[in-house]
Amino acid sequence: MSDNSRDGEAGGCHEKSDCDREAKAVQNGRIVDPPDQPLLNAQRFVVHQYDHQEYRRIIHQGGEWYAWDGTCWRVLEYGQLRAQLYEFFGEAIYQGAHGQREFAPTKRKVDDLMDALRAIAHLPVAINSPSWLAGARALPPGEIVACANGLVHVPTRAIHSHTPAVYGHHAVSFNFHPAPSAPIRWLNFLRELWGDDGESIETLQELFGHLVSSDTRQQKLFLIVGPKRSGKGTIARVITAMLGQHNVVGPTLAGLGTNFGLSPLIGKPVAIISDARLGHMTDGSVVTERLL
Repeated sequence: MSDNSRDGEAGGCHEKSDCDREAKAVQNGRIVDPPDQPLLNAQRFVVHQYDHQEYRRIIHQGGEWYAWDGTCWRVLEYGQLRAQLYEFFGEAIYQGAHGQREFAPTKRKVDDLMDALRAIAHLPVAINSPSWLAGARALPPGEIVACANGLVHVPTRAIHSHTPAVYGHHAVSFNFHPAPSAPIRWLNFLRELWGDDGESIETLQELFGHLVSSDTRQQKLFLIVGPKRSGKGTIARVITAMLGQHNVVGPTLAGLGTNFGLSPLIGKPVAIISDARLGHMTDGSVVTERLL
């Protein structure tokens, strides 16, 4: 039965349940347009769910959905977004030809809403992360690190408020402290590895700095060489704890040479290959090409 034919039925606030439903929809901001207006309804949904004074908090780019979580733009699962649409419009009503009607979301209606959302939230693939989406753009985005307590400008160590106007997919889970105490245990560990070889310790510090930043202009791939139980695994675990488990992936060299070997790296700032070995069945040329 179409929505228009359903409007021919008795409508309006004739029973207490109808009045309660209408009052709840008004209270929750869920008075919407008819289902044949998906663009207007998608705009209502974005205002309700993803509105922000500086920039909307949802983006669709290159087939992926992203939502700003208060610190950075993380991947938004397709199923989660559809669930949000069902939840929002499941409690929505609109003005039909003969009174208030329930929106009653269906697969077709949600598909139409998803298509409209793609148009509203579209971001061209030419806009890379990190970038400014809006605002003064006073700071180069590649010099900004998103921490739990704000956006840190690395050269000046100044901290700024979080904003969705900075388009970046990663944030570290800890607070930035401008004058922290010395990491005694970590420094002792480094001395156990390299002794007085300050150049190696400074190179490792540079490596950590590149990984914390979302700037990839340097195009560096670091190789840590050493025997078993020489500290390589400890360094990898510290990197993972520093960036967050969700930001790190652990592929194998052999896996990189398969048809979909690069797919685990999508959306990840760091890939740690813990044991870089190539078997006789692995095409080394393919692996090398993909590493390059």
